[in-house]
Amino acid sequence: MTQASIKVGMIAEETGALSFMGRANANVARMVVDEINANGGLLGRKIELYLEDGATTDAVAEAKAAKLVLQDKVDVIFGGIYSSTRQAIKGPAVVKGRTLYIYPEQYEGQECDPLIFCTGPVPAQQLDPLIPWLTCTRPVPGHSTCRPQTTSGRT
Repeated sequence: MTQASIKVGMIAEETGALSFMGRANANVARMVVDEINANGGLLGRKIELYLEDGATTDAVAEAKAAKLVLQDKVDVIFGGIYSSTRQAIKGPAVVKGRTLYIYPEQYEGQECDPLIFCTGPVPAQQLDPLIPWLTCTRPVPGHSTCRPQTTSGRT
């Protein structure tokens, strides 16, 4: 691996109310980066992980995103759990820093920027399988029942 490394920044909530999730996310990131590098890297390039603690606080996450972009000069940022944290990271990372940002959590949708990839489900993706399951397994008297749909729109 002689080419320049790929710098991956991650903001994980290693302290604060969401530390139980953030520590797990950080550990998985370390494991994956180690495994990829042990197998020759990504497209022959080593991955360098820059891990920052967002402290479950939007202002801290925003400052850490700015550090990752301006000081560490990462190629991509992962992280954020709350939607408000995504918005805090978005400012310094995407709007000002023009850096690719991957938000891996469920979210409310309507995020539209070519540098932001939201990989979690939106509410419709969560509700689509839930509603039919509920109507079949927990019918409410006088309301919907579980029947096959027909092409005429009648059930």
